[in-house]
Amino acid sequence: MQGYDLLWYKSFGGQGYQTPDMTKILQSENTDYHMNTVVIPVGATVDSSSLTTINFDPNGTNDTYSDAVYTTLVNQARAAKEMPFLNWCFTGQEQYLIPGQARLANHGMETLDRL
Repeated sequence: MQGYDLLWYKSFGGQGYQTPDMTKILQSENTDYHMNTVVIPVGATVDSSSLTTINFDPNGTNDTYSDAVYTTLVNQARAAKEMPFLNWCFTGQEQYLIPGQARLANHGMETLDRL
């Protein structure tokens, strides 16, 4: 089993997960690089040091896409013969998710499996 991380937050700019070439990109990963799994980060913004302020609003300026975008991406990955995995990822500016333990610096991406 081989896989890759398909990381694209809205804050990166461009069309991201909604690019018309996404199907080609996924198919290329499978055929050219023999990848059969893809990790799709689901971004959320941490506005403060409290876990109660995680922002999953896809209509806001944070890094979350709408459910429809993630659903389409999952279906595209399956069509490309890849097994999609969704991974919650949090972005923020010098924030502590758990004081003194998990620090997010410079819009760094920390995932639940790394905390």
